[in-house]
Amino acid sequence: MENKYYVYLDSGICCAYHGIYLTDKVIRNNYVINEKRRIVSALHTEYNKNFCREHQINPIFLSRYCDCIIVGADDKKVDNLKKDNRVKSIIPFTNKVPIIHQTDIISRQIKSDSINGSHAPGFDGTRNGYLGNSVTVGAVSAQNLTYIPTSYQLKEPIRQGKLFTLTNGEVEFKESVHSSVVAGILVGSTAEYGGETYRGIVPESVLYIAPSFSVISMFEAVENCLDRGAQVINYSAGEFEADGNYDEFDRYIDTLIYNIGFLFVSSAGNSEYVSSPAMCFNGISVGNVQTKSNSVQGKNPPYPMFFVSEDDCSAYIQDDNLPNKPDVAAPGTFIHYVDSEGDFDFARYGTSFSAPYVTGTAAQIIQKNPDVKIYPALLKAILLCGADSMAISTENNNTIGKNNILRKKSGAGFIDSASSLTINDYYNGEFLRNSELIQTSISIELSKGERIRTVLCYLKTPGDLSENSEDAILEFYLPSGRLVLSSDDKKENVKIFEYTAEQTGVYTISVKAADFGTSDRITYGVAYKKY
Repeated sequence: MENKYYVYLDSGICCAYHGIYLTDKVIRNNYVINEKRRIVSALHTEYNKNFCREHQINPIFLSRYCDCIIVGADDKKVDNLKKDNRVKSIIPFTNKVPIIHQTDIISRQIKSDSINGSHAPGFDGTRNGYLGNSVTVGAVSAQNLTYIPTSYQLKEPIRQGKLFTLTNGEVEFKESVHSSVVAGILVGSTAEYGGETYRGIVPESVLYIAPSFSVISMFEAVENCLDRGAQVINYSAGEFEADGNYDEFDRYIDTLIYNIGFLFVSSAGNSEYVSSPAMCFNGISVGNVQTKSNSVQGKNPPYPMFFVSEDDCSAYIQDDNLPNKPDVAAPGTFIHYVDSEGDFDFARYGTSFSAPYVTGTAAQIIQKNPDVKIYPALLKAILLCGADSMAISTENNNTIGKNNILRKKSGAGFIDSASSLTINDYYNGEFLRNSELIQTSISIELSKGERIRTVLCYLKTPGDLSENSEDAILEFYLPSGRLVLSSDDKKENVKIFEYTAEQTGVYTISVKAADFGTSDRITYGVAYKKY
């Protein structure tokens, strides 16, 4: 009897090419960045195809960007595969079908208003702010749903050649309000209602909507977005099993992020537990914040992390062996849709619509800082560093462990585009095998009473995702040289703290590696902001 399996191989391709973009010259050369993606894709595709030919396998799915194959095989063939020393693991596969939440505020609440692109005008010398120029975004949807082309806010981006649907060879696409709202939050054109102006956060970005129906087609959808050069991929595709477990979808996304270098933003889910792939270590999962009391009236912060009386509108998890999720929170209440006639309704809420607010903010940051687009750990650090922990209620949203910033339901806090866009102090680098030395030492002058937030993010490698064997330590030293803050939680590949200076002087942030003996290259990013 033939069953389906994930087969993970050990090609060494990602290790050989992981550092190809580390020089300043290459970082600013889009051609070379795209060339790296092309080379890695060609090598993985050929390696995986050769493996299948040798074992006479017709793959159900064959990744172009990592060592993952999904195959049908009987017991005898599985035994033969296990004998091949190139096979790292074979895991049973179930092709689950995700379920979207139709019941899933506006941009100015995250200081990324619909007209200026940011509430800190003139960042780039114009009054338009950062609108996503030259940034490519992908968005994966569930149930083969795509946008309604006659939706009022989507007609213009379609006409301008900025909004596309990617084919997947499966069943016929279904036009939906759900996908239209996600597209509208990202690239929607201007619409007026009740004295408010609504427009997408990054209307100058190019957006590819990638419909999917199953796990396999979702894998294809993600890779189709990568084929088009997506620097950020938004996942608002609903839930599989919302059990808070790290599974093969999470592992696949983590591996792609490590191999290719892109930011993956996922809705955390609306049930009790976070749903895959939002459990991935290297991506960003987003929780839902109630920022409005009705369709046209915004609430005042601190905002609650649930919708009216429903406490199941933003999933979260804090497991002994997994990182805190969500990473950050964004508006997801009374989200608007403008139909083909130009009429508004505000009937949608949930994390499906919180995620694109974070995706759009990431695209703004990439436009301002083009050098961060292939460093997902650094881009994540900048996003989390700019988040506002004080804007969200602490009710039913307790602090995680010793960390005075990360919370159960809101992570690093409420997304704040303008704050993230003002962060100019950031660093990236690599941890190398068996490294236990200080990798980065940053001297910062603080005045008495001045506050600083510091965030360190690093990537988990494909080989150590479930081992919790990798760690990086973030430390903060007083002018006297005395250590006052240190992060040491191995399960978190996000380290974050705040400090208020008790005296004027030069303080020191240090980043060091620990317990990386079994790892390959680990990229990291650190960002800080003074208040």
